[in-house]
Amino acid sequence: VRQCLSGYVSNSIKHNFPLQTLTKYWPDKNAAILDAGASSGAFLKQLSEAGYKNIYGLDLEKYISADVPVKDFKTADFNTDTIPYADKSFDIITAWCVVAHLENPYHFLRQVHRLLKPGGLLIASLPDIGSMSERITFYRRGEFIAYKPNNDHITIWTHSLMKKTTERYFDQIGEEYLLKNKIFKGIMGRVRRWRLWRNPSLARKWSSKIAYVLKSK
Repeated sequence: VRQCLSGYVSNSIKHNFPLQTLTKYWPDKNAAILDAGASSGAFLKQLSEAGYKNIYGLDLEKYISADVPVKDFKTADFNTDTIPYADKSFDIITAWCVVAHLENPYHFLRQVHRLLKPGGLLIASLPDIGSMSERITFYRRGEFIAYKPNNDHITIWTHSLMKKTTERYFDQIGEEYLLKNKIFKGIMGRVRRWRLWRNPSLARKWSSKIAYVLKSK
C-alpha cells in the first residue's frame, strides 16, 4: 500500500480539478488548509506551487514524499480516531475521494466540523453516481461503475443522503463536476461541448466526480 500510494496521482489532480475548485471558493492564499487523505501529497504540492503556504497533511500513514512542503503532517484512522489537530485550526479541509472509502463517514464529518473555523469550508469529492453513465450501468447490471468489486469504495452519497448526513454541521454552498476529456472527442464530443456551453447544468449528466462544497456552521 505504501509503495502504491507514495507515487499515486489521481486523474482529478492531473486535471487540476481540486486546485480549480478550491481557488474558486477561497482564493485567499493565506488560508490554513488541511488535506485529509493526502496520499502522495500531489495536491499539497500543487497548492504550494500556486502560492499557498499554510498547508497541512493528514492520512492513515505518511505516504507523502519528502519534497512536499507541509507545515505539519499527522496520521489518524478517519473512521475512529480523534484527529490530532486543535479545534478551529483550519479555514479549509479537503477530502478528495476519501468519504467513499470510509466505514464511518459520520465520525469523520464530526471531526472535520470540530477542526474548521466557523464559516470554514469542507470540500469533499465522491464518484458521481447520478451521471448518465452510472445510471445506465446500474439499470443494465444493478451495479455502479465506481463501486465495482475490484476497488474499495464502500460509502455512497446521493444528493439527499449528502444533505441529511451533513446538514447538522454544514450548509451546502456549491457543487463542482469533473468531466473526462474523452467525452469531448470526435463529432459528438464537439456537440457536447456546445451543449455544455449553452447549458452548464449538463455537467452533472457527464461528470465522473462530484465535489460538494460545504460551509461550517
